[in-house]
Amino acid sequence: GRLKQDLHRYTEALEDYSAILSTPGDFAAASPAVIDGYTRCALMTKDTEKLKDVALNHMGLLEDMNLKASVQLELNDIDRIRTALAEAVESDMAGPDVKIAAARIELAAGNPEKAELFLDDCLRTTPRSSETIKTAVEIYAQTKQPEKQVIAQKNLDLINDLETQFSKTQLEIAGNINDANGRYELGKLSIELGKYPDGQKWFSVATAIDPEMAPKCVAAAEEAYTRFGLMVPFTIPNSTEPSPTKPGESAADSKPESEKSEQRAPEEAPSGGEASTQEQS
Repeated sequence: GRLKQDLHRYTEALEDYSAILSTPGDFAAASPAVIDGYTRCALMTKDTEKLKDVALNHMGLLEDMNLKASVQLELNDIDRIRTALAEAVESDMAGPDVKIAAARIELAAGNPEKAELFLDDCLRTTPRSSETIKTAVEIYAQTKQPEKQVIAQKNLDLINDLETQFSKTQLEIAGNINDANGRYELGKLSIELGKYPDGQKWFSVATAIDPEMAPKCVAAAEEAYTRFGLMVPFTIPNSTEPSPTKPGESAADSKPESEKSEQRAPEEAPSGGEASTQEQS
């Protein structure tokens, strides 16, 4: 079931997960990972009966609050999950899954402005999560912010491309347990997707197969610290942004004197006081 799910063969995967849950002995031994896979496949195939089964019998084993919210949204049962989310959001342990679930529920409840407040937190903590960016596209559409919606969609397209590339690479190395370079590539893709622990895991596997890969993996892991943030940046409320430039003034000219003296560009900016795209971003 897991292999088929990873290959996006959701209908077949759902049959395997269903077979486990319909067999008493297997059901008793089912782990949260099985319920998670069963639920995700039911959502992808829009199997209402299976989703009702999840809501009635398996919600307690689901650990991802956003996944719970997805089930309730699909079943149009917003009030029940909204109450649970209100308590979870107040907790000091509220993670990104709770915040993005809260954003989606508030959006469905007709409160797009409140949804955007939750979204802002998620854009700071999980800016490369497909769930975060999908929600951003929906929220900006409802709050009539077309510029942000376009940029969010560009981010989502890039994330989808990376996820497709990850699945393709994973499939290519499946039959070769000695492919260190393939696992290194999976580590790099994981980091690009903001999944840093997964990236470290793949780098560890690559170096275990081929110790000579260690310097390459260490360099890629260190580079990960510069990869945090949206792939295509855009302004979010209360974020730290450069001061707006005045007409005829470059982005570099608008910086404080102390900052100008510390940052030396290797090449002069184009004439006419126009900063390059890289400098602006």
